[in-house]
Amino acid sequence: MKKSKSILFGPMAMFVLITTSQLLSCQSKQDKNTASEQSNDSAFVFTTPKVIDMKSYLEKKEQMKKLDTTAILRLSQIADDVEYVLLKASNGKQEVFIGQGFQNLFICKDYIFVQMTRNIIQYDRQGNLIRTIGRKGGGPGEYAWVNTMVVDDQAKRILITTTSGKINEYDFEGKFVRDIKTPYSGKLMPLDGGRIALDVENVWYDVKERLVILN
Repeated sequence: MKKSKSILFGPMAMFVLITTSQLLSCQSKQDKNTASEQSNDSAFVFTTPKVIDMKSYLEKKEQMKKLDTTAILRLSQIADDVEYVLLKASNGKQEVFIGQGFQNLFICKDYIFVQMTRNIIQYDRQGNLIRTIGRKGGGPGEYAWVNTMVVDDQAKRILITTTSGKINEYDFEGKFVRDIKTPYSGKLMPLDGGRIALDVENVWYDVKERLVILN
């Protein structure tokens, strides 16, 4: 199996290992017979029914807790080399610290984006702080919390879902582009032609799982 380069990020005492190797492939599951189209022209909703026996589910959940999946994995097994990048806390104009509230890390060709609960932090590939994107509030381009986030390196766009029922879109210069009002919330994925996919998870098993596509 071909190994690839890894990047080790260390803001203060925090270390995050990112490997760019494609060791795991995501295989999507589709149910073509249950796809349905929503009446609204701006959104198509593909649904998959999920029927579950709660007793069986809880028993399996308890069994999974008893499984010991701990193992030692050497970096040499998954990467040819490691790059250590210190994410700096200041750029002379503002100070930003990564600590409590860290959600996700996105590595692009020229930038590194860190998703926090309350803001989005942008660095260059050398770890220099560039800016925070958006700000707290309820106006255009503002948000109270960053629920989910995705970065489209090809289109140079950042998409986030907020608690106000909107998807905010920003460019890589930190400028607010637009917001999209939607009743759906879930994981985001950019598609071609300016479309966005939302994975609406069936948390309580009371409705069908949905993949919502918006233009």
